[in-house]
Amino acid sequence: MRGGFHGLQIKAAVWLAVTFLVGMAIRGYQAQKPLPEVDPALARRFQAIADSLNRLSAKPARLAMDYESKGAESKGWRVNINQADLEQLMRLPGIGETLAKRILADRKENGPFTRAEDLMRVSGIGEKKLSRMRPYIRLKE
Repeated sequence: MRGGFHGLQIKAAVWLAVTFLVGMAIRGYQAQKPLPEVDPALARRFQAIADSLNRLSAKPARLAMDYESKGAESKGWRVNINQADLEQLMRLPGIGETLAKRILADRKENGPFTRAEDLMRVSGIGEKKLSRMRPYIRLKE
């Protein structure tokens, strides 16, 4: 797994930053003083963090993704489970690093998945998890 933040961690960091900035604004307003000058180095650091967050939230590469607009479930991305790498598999709901590695191992050992139900041969994937993943997976290019 690559380093970096995951969705909930990003939301928490943004929430903390916004809370801090709002608190500073309220404090400045209550004190009837202007907000303190921002150190340019700190501003550059915040900009770098914001740029990183924007890159993380960008849509995944099209390599194994499908941007269709047919029906409510297929709006957005879909992962081709026969071509996806570890990181792309981890974008599926309920799939963490461990399950993604198991999917890759199963695909290597048994060949490509021919039906979505083939994913249930992977330990840790049952009917419930498959039903949550199904709108986001595809089998063919």
